[in-house]
Amino acid sequence: MAFINNIEYDDEEELQEAFFSEYQNLLADISNTNILLKGTLLKTEFEKKGRVPDGIIIDFASDKWYVIEVELIKHGVWEHIAPQLVNILVALQSPTTKQKLQDKIIDYLRRDKEKLSQIKQDRELEELDIPSLIDGILESPPVIYIPIDSNKNEDLIDLCKCFNYKTKILQIEKMKNANGEIYYKADRQIMSITPIYSESEIDEKPNQSRKSRYSSFSFNGTNFEFKSYRDMICTIARIIASEHPDEFPEIANKWPAVFSTKSEYKYGDRELTGYLIDGTQIYGKFALNAKMLTQYAFKLIKMFGYSEDSLILNPSEESNE
Repeated sequence: MAFINNIEYDDEEELQEAFFSEYQNLLADISNTNILLKGTLLKTEFEKKGRVPDGIIIDFASDKWYVIEVELIKHGVWEHIAPQLVNILVALQSPTTKQKLQDKIIDYLRRDKEKLSQIKQDRELEELDIPSLIDGILESPPVIYIPIDSNKNEDLIDLCKCFNYKTKILQIEKMKNANGEIYYKADRQIMSITPIYSESEIDEKPNQSRKSRYSSFSFNGTNFEFKSYRDMICTIARIIASEHPDEFPEIANKWPAVFSTKSEYKYGDRELTGYLIDGTQIYGKFALNAKMLTQYAFKLIKMFGYSEDSLILNPSEESNE
Protein backbone atom coordinates (compact mmCIF):
# COMPACT_ATOMS: atom_id res chain seq x y z
CA MET A 1 0.00 0.00 0.00
CA ALA A 2 1.31 3.41 -0.97
CA PHE A 3 1.98 6.00 1.71
CA ILE A 4 2.08 9.76 1.63
CA ASN A 5 5.12 10.82 3.61
CA ASN A 6 5.90 13.94 5.63
CA ILE A 7 2.32 14.76 6.58
CA GLU A 8 2.25 17.87 8.76
CA TYR A 9 1.42 17.32 12.42
CA ASP A 10 -1.75 18.97 13.72
CA ASP A 11 0.17 20.29 16.74
CA GLU A 12 3.05 19.51 19.09
CA GLU A 13 0.77 17.46 21.36
CA GLU A 14 0.21 14.97 18.54
CA LEU A 15 3.96 14.40 18.21
CA GLN A 16 4.28 14.10 22.00
CA GLU A 17 1.62 11.39 22.06
CA ALA A 18 3.29 9.54 19.18
CA PHE A 19 6.63 9.57 21.00
CA PHE A 20 5.61 8.81 24.59
CA SER A 21 3.30 5.95 23.59
CA GLU A 22 6.35 4.14 22.17
CA TYR A 23 9.35 5.73 23.93
CA GLN A 24 10.42 2.46 25.53
CA ASN A 25 10.82 0.89 22.07
CA LEU A 26 12.22 4.00 20.38
CA LEU A 27 15.10 4.68 22.78
CA ALA A 28 17.38 1.66 22.62
CA ASP A 29 19.72 2.94 25.34
CA ILE A 30 16.98 2.99 27.99
CA SER A 31 16.30 -0.15 30.04
CA ASN A 32 12.96 -1.43 31.34
CA THR A 33 13.94 -0.27 34.84
CA ASN A 34 12.99 3.34 34.21
CA ILE A 35 10.37 5.83 35.28
CA LEU A 36 8.88 8.67 33.24
CA LEU A 37 8.03 11.97 34.92
CA LYS A 38 5.81 14.50 33.17
CA GLY A 39 4.77 17.97 34.23
CA THR A 40 7.90 18.69 36.27
CA LEU A 41 8.50 22.44 36.56
CA LEU A 42 12.17 23.45 36.38
CA LYS A 43 13.13 26.94 37.55
CA THR A 44 16.27 29.00 37.11
CA GLU A 45 18.00 30.01 40.35
CA PHE A 46 17.76 33.81 40.21
CA GLU A 47 15.09 34.99 37.80
CA LYS A 48 12.89 32.02 38.80
CA LYS A 49 11.78 31.53 35.24
CA GLY A 50 10.14 28.17 34.85
CA ARG A 51 9.83 25.67 32.08
CA VAL A 52 8.22 22.23 32.08
CA PRO A 53 10.11 19.80 29.82
CA ASP A 54 7.90 17.30 28.05
CA GLY A 55 9.40 14.43 30.04
CA ILE A 56 12.20 13.31 32.34
CA ILE A 57 13.27 9.67 32.28
CA ILE A 58 15.30 8.12 35.09
CA ASP A 59 17.01 4.83 34.17
CA PHE A 60 17.93 2.90 37.31
CA ALA A 61 19.79 0.17 35.42
CA SER A 62 22.34 2.46 33.74
CA ASP A 63 22.36 5.26 36.37
CA LYS A 64 21.50 7.76 33.63
CA TRP A 65 18.72 10.26 33.17
CA TYR A 66 17.19 11.91 30.15
CA VAL A 67 15.40 15.19 29.50
CA ILE A 68 12.84 14.96 26.69
CA GLU A 69 11.80 18.04 24.74
CA VAL A 70 9.46 17.37 21.80
CA GLU A 71 9.55 19.99 19.06
CA LEU A 72 8.13 20.86 15.65
CA ILE A 73 10.70 22.37 13.33
CA LYS A 74 8.14 24.82 11.90
CA HIS A 75 8.13 26.66 15.25
CA GLY A 76 11.63 27.90 14.46
CA VAL A 77 14.99 27.04 15.99
CA TRP A 78 15.85 30.53 17.26
CA GLU A 79 12.33 31.85 17.84
CA HIS A 80 11.05 28.88 19.87
CA ILE A 81 13.28 25.83 20.28
CA ALA A 82 16.50 27.54 21.46
CA PRO A 83 14.88 29.64 24.23
CA GLN A 84 13.03 26.63 25.60
CA LEU A 85 16.10 24.38 25.64
CA VAL A 86 18.33 27.07 27.16
CA ASN A 87 15.78 27.76 29.91
CA ILE A 88 15.64 24.05 30.77
CA LEU A 89 19.41 23.56 30.73
CA VAL A 90 20.04 26.60 32.94
CA ALA A 91 17.41 25.39 35.41
CA LEU A 92 19.13 22.00 35.58
CA GLN A 93 22.19 23.69 37.10
CA SER A 94 20.22 24.68 40.21
CA PRO A 95 20.72 22.52 43.34
CA THR A 96 17.19 23.46 44.36
CA THR A 97 15.84 22.08 41.08
CA LYS A 98 17.66 18.79 41.55
CA GLN A 99 16.43 18.48 45.14
CA LYS A 100 12.83 19.01 44.01
CA LEU A 101 13.35 16.53 41.22
CA GLN A 102 14.70 13.98 43.69
CA ASP A 103 11.62 14.48 45.87
CA LYS A 104 9.36 13.92 42.87
CA ILE A 105 11.17 10.68 42.00
CA ILE A 106 10.83 9.42 45.58
CA ASP A 107 7.12 10.33 45.60
CA TYR A 108 6.68 8.45 42.31
CA LEU A 109 8.34 5.32 43.72
CA ARG A 110 6.23 5.56 46.87
CA ARG A 111 3.13 5.27 44.70
CA ASP A 112 4.57 2.63 42.36
CA LYS A 113 5.51 -0.13 44.80
CA GLU A 114 6.08 -2.62 41.98
CA LYS A 115 8.70 -0.39 40.32
CA LEU A 116 10.35 0.29 43.68
CA SER A 117 10.53 -3.44 44.38
CA GLN A 118 12.04 -4.05 40.93
CA ILE A 119 14.76 -1.45 41.52
CA LYS A 120 15.58 -2.82 44.98
CA GLN A 121 15.83 -6.34 43.60
CA ASP A 122 17.85 -5.44 40.49
CA ARG A 123 20.28 -3.24 42.40
CA GLU A 124 20.31 -5.38 45.58
CA LEU A 125 19.48 -2.34 47.69
CA GLU A 126 17.26 -1.56 50.64
CA GLU A 127 14.70 1.21 50.52
CA LEU A 128 16.94 3.36 52.71
CA ASP A 129 19.55 3.34 49.92
CA ILE A 130 17.21 4.74 47.25
CA PRO A 131 17.74 8.48 47.99
CA SER A 132 21.52 8.04 47.67
CA LEU A 133 21.05 6.13 44.42
CA ILE A 134 18.83 8.88 42.99
CA ASP A 135 21.23 11.59 44.11
CA GLY A 136 24.11 9.81 42.41
CA ILE A 137 22.15 9.58 39.15
CA LEU A 138 21.22 13.27 39.22
CA GLU A 139 24.84 14.28 39.85
CA SER A 140 25.69 13.11 36.33
CA PRO A 141 24.72 15.30 33.36
CA PRO A 142 21.51 14.21 31.60
CA VAL A 143 21.23 13.18 27.99
CA ILE A 144 18.94 15.54 26.05
CA TYR A 145 16.53 13.84 23.64
CA ILE A 146 14.71 15.95 21.04
CA PRO A 147 11.95 14.03 19.21
CA ILE A 148 11.12 16.17 16.19
CA ASP A 149 9.30 15.96 12.87
CA SER A 150 12.43 16.79 10.88
CA ASN A 151 16.11 16.54 11.79
CA LYS A 152 17.32 18.13 8.56
CA ASN A 153 18.07 21.54 10.03
CA GLU A 154 21.67 22.70 10.37
CA ASP A 155 20.74 25.48 12.83
CA LEU A 156 19.29 22.91 15.23
CA ILE A 157 22.38 20.72 14.93
CA ASP A 158 24.72 23.68 15.49
CA LEU A 159 22.65 24.74 18.52
CA CYS A 160 22.95 21.29 20.10
CA LYS A 161 26.72 21.29 19.58
CA CYS A 162 26.96 24.30 21.91
CA PHE A 163 25.37 22.44 24.82
CA ASN A 164 27.66 20.86 27.38
CA TYR A 165 25.39 17.82 27.23
CA LYS A 166 25.08 14.83 24.98
CA THR A 167 22.12 15.58 22.74
CA LYS A 168 20.19 13.17 20.52
CA ILE A 169 17.69 14.09 17.82
CA LEU A 170 15.01 11.55 16.90
CA GLN A 171 12.92 12.18 13.80
CA ILE A 172 9.35 10.84 13.91
CA GLU A 173 7.63 11.11 10.54
CA LYS A 174 3.86 11.28 10.12
CA MET A 175 2.49 9.28 7.18
CA LYS A 176 -0.91 8.49 5.66
CA ASN A 177 -1.96 5.55 3.51
CA ALA A 178 -4.48 5.49 0.64
CA ASN A 179 -7.32 4.81 3.08
CA GLY A 180 -6.49 7.94 5.04
CA GLU A 181 -5.11 6.02 8.03
CA ILE A 182 -2.34 7.78 9.95
CA TYR A 183 0.96 6.10 10.86
CA TYR A 184 4.08 7.30 12.60
CA LYS A 185 7.54 6.15 11.60
CA ALA A 186 10.61 6.81 13.73
CA ASP A 187 14.02 7.05 12.13
CA ARG A 188 15.99 4.24 13.74
CA GLN A 189 19.22 6.15 13.06
CA ILE A 190 19.07 8.52 16.00
CA MET A 191 21.28 11.54 15.36
CA SER A 192 23.76 11.89 18.21
CA ILE A 193 25.28 15.35 18.54
CA THR A 194 28.79 15.55 19.97
CA PRO A 195 29.27 18.71 22.07
CA ILE A 196 32.07 21.12 21.22
CA TYR A 197 33.51 20.07 24.59
CA SER A 198 35.03 16.61 24.28
CA GLU A 199 33.34 13.64 25.96
CA SER A 200 36.39 13.15 28.16
CA GLU A 201 36.05 16.69 29.50
CA ILE A 202 32.43 16.01 30.38
CA ASP A 203 32.95 12.52 31.83
CA GLU A 204 35.94 13.43 33.95
CA LYS A 205 34.23 16.16 35.95
CA PRO A 206 34.12 15.10 39.62
CA ASN A 207 30.91 13.46 40.85
CA GLN A 208 29.33 13.58 37.41
CA SER A 209 29.57 10.13 35.91
CA ARG A 210 29.77 6.46 36.65
CA LYS A 211 33.51 6.78 36.08
CA SER A 212 33.78 8.58 39.41
CA ARG A 213 31.96 5.79 41.32
CA TYR A 214 33.60 3.51 43.88
CA SER A 215 32.90 -0.15 44.63
CA SER A 216 35.17 -0.79 47.63
CA PHE A 217 37.11 1.01 50.32
CA SER A 218 40.07 0.32 52.57
CA PHE A 219 39.96 1.20 56.25
CA ASN A 220 43.06 0.68 58.38
CA GLY A 221 44.53 -1.57 55.71
CA THR A 222 41.50 -3.87 55.35
CA ASN A 223 39.50 -3.86 52.12
CA PHE A 224 35.68 -3.88 52.09
CA GLU A 225 33.28 -4.02 49.14
CA PHE A 226 30.08 -1.97 49.27
CA LYS A 227 26.96 -1.64 47.16
CA SER A 228 25.95 1.78 48.48
CA TYR A 229 27.55 4.63 50.39
CA ARG A 230 25.27 3.78 53.26
CA ASP A 231 26.94 0.35 53.41
CA MET A 232 30.31 2.08 53.60
CA ILE A 233 29.54 4.42 56.51
CA CYS A 234 27.67 1.64 58.36
CA THR A 235 30.70 -0.64 58.09
CA ILE A 236 33.04 2.11 59.29
CA ALA A 237 30.73 2.95 62.20
CA ARG A 238 30.52 -0.74 63.18
CA ILE A 239 34.32 -1.09 63.18
CA ILE A 240 34.80 2.08 65.21
CA ALA A 241 32.07 1.04 67.67
CA SER A 242 33.78 -2.32 68.23
CA GLU A 243 37.18 -0.68 68.77
CA HIS A 244 35.80 2.17 70.93
CA PRO A 245 32.78 0.66 72.72
CA ASP A 246 32.73 3.26 75.49
CA GLU A 247 33.42 6.38 73.44
CA PHE A 248 31.22 5.60 70.44
CA PRO A 249 27.77 6.14 72.07
CA GLU A 250 28.96 9.35 73.71
CA ILE A 251 30.30 10.90 70.52
CA ALA A 252 27.41 9.59 68.41
CA ASN A 253 24.93 11.26 70.75
CA LYS A 254 26.69 14.57 70.13
CA TRP A 255 26.02 14.21 66.38
CA PRO A 256 22.20 14.14 66.18
CA ALA A 257 22.13 14.97 62.46
CA VAL A 258 23.63 11.55 61.72
CA PHE A 259 23.06 9.30 64.76
CA SER A 260 20.20 8.70 67.17
CA THR A 261 19.15 6.35 69.95
CA LYS A 262 15.68 6.21 68.37
CA SER A 263 14.97 3.91 65.44
CA GLU A 264 12.49 6.25 63.72
CA TYR A 265 13.27 9.75 62.47
CA LYS A 266 11.89 12.37 60.10
CA TYR A 267 13.53 13.18 56.78
CA GLY A 268 11.67 16.11 55.27
CA ASP A 269 8.03 15.05 55.36
CA ARG A 270 8.88 11.34 55.51
CA GLU A 271 9.14 8.96 58.46
CA LEU A 272 12.20 6.72 58.04
CA THR A 273 13.78 3.89 59.99
CA GLY A 274 17.42 4.28 60.94
CA TYR A 275 20.08 1.62 60.46
CA LEU A 276 21.15 -0.10 63.68
CA ILE A 277 24.92 -0.09 64.15
CA ASP A 278 25.87 -3.65 65.13
CA GLY A 279 26.85 -4.05 68.78
CA THR A 280 25.27 -0.73 69.83
CA GLN A 281 21.91 0.87 70.51
CA ILE A 282 22.74 3.67 68.06
CA TYR A 283 20.90 4.15 64.76
CA GLY A 284 22.35 5.88 61.70
CA LYS A 285 20.32 8.47 59.78
CA PHE A 286 21.73 7.64 56.38
CA ALA A 287 19.06 8.91 53.95
CA LEU A 288 21.69 11.25 52.53
CA ASN A 289 23.36 11.67 49.17
CA ALA A 290 26.62 9.96 48.26
CA LYS A 291 28.69 13.12 48.64
CA MET A 292 27.45 13.85 52.16
CA LEU A 293 27.81 10.24 53.30
CA THR A 294 31.42 10.27 52.09
CA GLN A 295 32.11 13.55 53.90
CA TYR A 296 30.53 12.17 57.08
CA ALA A 297 32.61 9.00 56.84
CA PHE A 298 35.83 11.03 56.85
CA LYS A 299 34.54 13.24 59.65
CA LEU A 300 33.63 10.18 61.70
CA ILE A 301 37.07 8.62 61.54
CA LYS A 302 38.72 11.95 62.44
CA MET A 303 36.48 12.25 65.51
CA PHE A 304 38.00 9.01 66.80
CA GLY A 305 41.59 9.94 66.04
CA TYR A 306 42.08 8.11 62.75
CA SER A 307 43.97 9.90 59.99
CA GLU A 308 42.28 10.68 56.68
CA ASP A 309 44.79 8.38 55.00
CA SER A 310 43.34 5.42 56.88
CA LEU A 311 40.25 5.57 54.65
CA ILE A 312 40.76 5.05 50.91
CA LEU A 313 37.96 4.76 48.35
CA ASN A 314 38.83 2.40 45.50
CA PRO A 315 37.46 3.16 42.01
CA SER A 316 35.26 0.54 40.38
CA GLU A 317 36.51 -1.40 37.36
CA GLU A 318 34.45 0.91 35.10
CA SER A 319 36.58 3.82 36.28
CA ASN A 320 39.63 2.26 34.68
CA GLU A 321 38.04 1.43 31.34
